[in-house]
Amino acid sequence: MSQQEQDSPQVFDFHKRKKGSEQVSEDDSNLNANLQEILAKVESSQKLKIVIFDIDVKAMNALSSILKPQYDVYCLTDPLDALKIIGTKKIALVISDQALPNMNILGVDFLLKAKKIAPNTSRILLAGQLDFGKAKLSLEKGDVFKLIKKPFDDNRLLEFVNAALELYLEQSGSLASAAAKLQKNSPNFDKEITIAKTIPASANPVLVKCSSDEIFEEIKASYTGKALFIRAEDRKSAIKVLETTIVKAVIYFFERANILEDHETIFLSQVKRELPHLSIIAVVNKDKTNYQDIINLLSEQIIFSYFPFNTRAEKICQQLSPAIDKATRLYEGPIYLKWPPPERVEEVEEEEVALADKLTDISSKVKEGFLSGIRSVKNLFGKKD
Repeated sequence: MSQQEQDSPQVFDFHKRKKGSEQVSEDDSNLNANLQEILAKVESSQKLKIVIFDIDVKAMNALSSILKPQYDVYCLTDPLDALKIIGTKKIALVISDQALPNMNILGVDFLLKAKKIAPNTSRILLAGQLDFGKAKLSLEKGDVFKLIKKPFDDNRLLEFVNAALELYLEQSGSLASAAAKLQKNSPNFDKEITIAKTIPASANPVLVKCSSDEIFEEIKASYTGKALFIRAEDRKSAIKVLETTIVKAVIYFFERANILEDHETIFLSQVKRELPHLSIIAVVNKDKTNYQDIINLLSEQIIFSYFPFNTRAEKICQQLSPAIDKATRLYEGPIYLKWPPPERVEEVEEEEVALADKLTDISSKVKEGFLSGIRSVKNLFGKKD
């Protein structure tokens, strides 16, 4: 990276090294020795930095042990100390518990203060069973990245933390540059960055899955709103784009197949489940499509709208603006497709229970039929006697 790029306010330098004890600012001179030591560690760290605020030291240490293998974690029990670090150093994520007994502050209030001090820093709020409902009611959209109920699964928490840190990198101005540095110098950032430059959600990325470059160019030329168009030739290419790029809308051409063939309905359902903000516009071959299937997809809100394959690009683009608007309203942060999607244990269990019920029902009917047959044979021999 050139010196000009390093000095640019658009590039967020996560790896500015400590030059010596003078690195701690004069404003920190009146702080206690413990906080000064933490500030010095934060400044010299090369990893993404996380602040955990809680008064339950045991719970805080348990959470810290989950995160420390990948991140630099700083645990604080005093809200003023925590806010001082958040306001003066480059903290990527703040995690707070909602319940803070014997303090005149709740976790949601603390994170609102953190938001005002460092709006780009991501925030996660933890809440127990009793506090979760009140915390959810008191939060406004954008106050935190995630509200997580305790007890939580460690792996699931790490997924949320990774996503929150991606949001921080994106909001800080240079996701690709920062991620490249982190991958080179730190083992904690495990997402492979293949994009040459950041594609922010504000660019309204639209994925067009079609085999024809002519159709793609026609749609691009017909749309008058703000959007960044990306083309995928087939389903495999579409998956790769959704795995690495924030996308708000998909125009999906079913050019040769029935929408039910090759598990296309299942595919769209899985994509929508993993990316709930995504708006999908289906363009179908009317000669090979059962329109009842389309109605079902619409009623289940898997697709946003549909068009026959010979529809003009201008008409398709008329639906694109409301599709992007809806995705923007639902969008809560950078979410990428995970493929194949994780197994849904609860759904598997439901299917197993349903199958067991069916087998029990069949077994009962077979048994009843068998006994009925025996009774019929007995009656027959009784009549002959």
